[in-house]
Amino acid sequence: MRILLLTLLMACVYQMLIWCGAVPAGHGTDTREENFIMAEKWKFSLTSPDAVVIGSSRVGQLIQDELGPRIAKLYFFGSSGAEGMDILLRAKNIPRLVLVETSVGLSIPPDEEVVDAGDGNSNLLSSHLSIFRHEYRPVNVVAAFIPWHHSEIEPAPEVRQKFLQTALKTVYNDHKKRQRALICMGAYNTKRLATQLRARGCNVILFDPPVDRCVETSWAFSTMHADLRKIFANSQIPWLDPPAGDWHTDDGLHLCSKDNKRYSQFLRTSIDKLLQPDQMLADRKHDASM
Repeated sequence: MRILLLTLLMACVYQMLIWCGAVPAGHGTDTREENFIMAEKWKFSLTSPDAVVIGSSRVGQLIQDELGPRIAKLYFFGSSGAEGMDILLRAKNIPRLVLVETSVGLSIPPDEEVVDAGDGNSNLLSSHLSIFRHEYRPVNVVAAFIPWHHSEIEPAPEVRQKFLQTALKTVYNDHKKRQRALICMGAYNTKRLATQLRARGCNVILFDPPVDRCVETSWAFSTMHADLRKIFANSQIPWLDPPAGDWHTDDGLHLCSKDNKRYSQFLRTSIDKLLQPDQMLADRKHDASM
């Protein structure tokens, strides 16, 4: 009995410290824990952005200050956009516009445990008591005090070239039948979720952040893009292609800081145009006529 009372007392004190701001929100100790934190943050957030960009870590690296206050990011490491779309479909209110990343992450099945985070009975506790959320688990709070430093310095040319060659050998050129089939399965799932979002009045746009030219022109990427365009051909879901030109990455997929800023600015400009009332009305009329 004493142990139970002591545990309850410690839990109350911990919750009070969180409410007082003495305990900061934590960081995940691994990428999956970060995904749980992202899912819960979104579900318990009181904000209602006009547009949401959904995807993987490539979406996560977009610069929020460049995107602006009207645009939110919903991203999951080592994943596709399926988790984010599923979470949006469970919400009472959905944004006016959703951009969904389509890339190699489509081959990864959605993590249902991440999607379910904060739902059901746990939602009753987590929505009122922060101690039941992943971001306030003691191990994650401790992780928040560890000085993670992200260097803005681009890797040396020889290091970057090594990254690209490794990626091309192990990922992009290994686009065999099974990998191709998994990407197509993920694309059909994305198409299904996007159709459900559109049925609720949300405008859905597909996009794929730019990559290094050597990756873009590889057989694997060319084949993947051809498959995706074919799958979405009759879906009435448009694509937002990046501006033409050379783009530079640190590892073949993730844009270097300079180009990441440029692409973030491009997305904001494009989304602002898509959110204009005349454009939204034109899109709905076009859909109705199809």
